[in-house]
Amino acid sequence: FRKGVNELREEGAVQVLYDTDPSKRDPILAAVGQLQLEVVQYRLENEYGVKTRLEPLEFSVARWVIGGWPALEKVGRVFNCRTVRDCWDRPVLLFRNDWNLNQLQEDHPDLELRAVAPVVSGVEPIALWVRQRRRADRAAGSGLALRPRGAAPGGRPSAHAHRRTPPQ
Repeated sequence: FRKGVNELREEGAVQVLYDTDPSKRDPILAAVGQLQLEVVQYRLENEYGVKTRLEPLEFSVARWVIGGWPALEKVGRVFNCRTVRDCWDRPVLLFRNDWNLNQLQEDHPDLELRAVAPVVSGVEPIALWVRQRRRADRAAGSGLALRPRGAAPGGRPSAHAHRRTPPQ
């Protein structure tokens, strides 16, 4: 499953996001449309031998927070959206619709959002994440606990978000 999702992510077929709650380990696959998700599901089954089921989520708009977690923490609590992370550990806000996005932008005009993920070149997602965590841990004086997960590309905006889990 992970190999197939990672390879499809690298091809740009899908973006992979994760809940900020570490106990929720299922990846959230995001794509430009329902058909693209069905193609990913078909390829996972036929090329990687993994049957999956789509569990649609209620979100249709995704935005990356420019300035990362500090920028998001600066505005405080945000409403009418869900905060997830990509594999570079960058915050991504998921909205049900454009109205919710516009409402957040009106409430927090200084919060800079982008529809396209910032491009990171030459660094594998997990390697960048490890470096950032080590810097943060050194500054905080704590140890590093690394749990490898899937990866998400910097690329097209998400138009539909789905949680993809292997059948039980």
